Amino acid sequence: MNGEKRQKGDIYFIALLLGMFLYLLLTFIYIYSTLMAVSIVDSSPLASVFDEDNPYYAEILSMVQMMFNLPLIGFFVYVLRNDFREDWKKFTSKFKQSMTYIVLGMVACYVLTAIVATVYEFFGITGTSDNQEVINAALYGNAKIPMIISVVLFAPFVEEILFRKLLFGTIEEKFKLKPIVAIIASTLLFSFIHVSSGDNLIYIFQYLPLALVITYSYYKSNRNIFVPIGIHFLNNLLSVLVVYLVV
Repeated sequence: MNGEKRQKGDIYFIALLLGMFLYLLLTFIYIYSTLMAVSIVDSSPLASVFDEDNPYYAEILSMVQMMFNLPLIGFFVYVLRNDFREDWKKFTSKFKQSMTYIVLGMVACYVLTAIVATVYEFFGITGTSDNQEVINAALYGNAKIPMIISVVLFAPFVEEILFRKLLFGTIEEKFKLKPIVAIIASTLLFSFIHVSSGDNLIYIFQYLPLALVITYSYYKSNRNIFVPIGIHFLNNLLSVLVVYLVV
């Protein structure tokens, strides 16, 4: 049994390193090649293509975000196929309990988000992160379909595998640290990746509620990855609907 846990910890650790490397490599390749192409077509300096005021900026990032997720999804599905089978069996065998975690997670997420919004309002902090502004711009632009696919379908899967199944699993199974360490690390790192620069750090608290809820739900559901994926999916779906129906 201990041997199996050590082997699983090693698999998580290697998959985490390869997944993060692939994540960064594909992001660089797709962004650079796409922006180079747009720079040539638009006959503009490459530097101006990176400018958020460039009319192609949001559309480019929509396509990039969708494309670079595909190899990652394939990699994760292949490497973690046994984990997916086990987690799906647990999810279906304890369906009511799993759905209860998802529903309670959604409620907790929106309560905590409302509290953060109230605190921001009290201190006069307005706006949102550059990451969210780009997403909103893309949802109103010509590349809304790729962005919807990325935000609603791909991001919940890829991010939950990276920050819950692999990061959480590596900390627990490989380095034998307590769950609280895995919860804190997973929550903070997930929040940090959604803040694009140091100037945006003030907005990290907008992501902490979701990060904390989905990480804790993963822990409480006996490390069943489909529970945080479900919460993340519903959260992003509702956020997209709000953009179209309310904003």
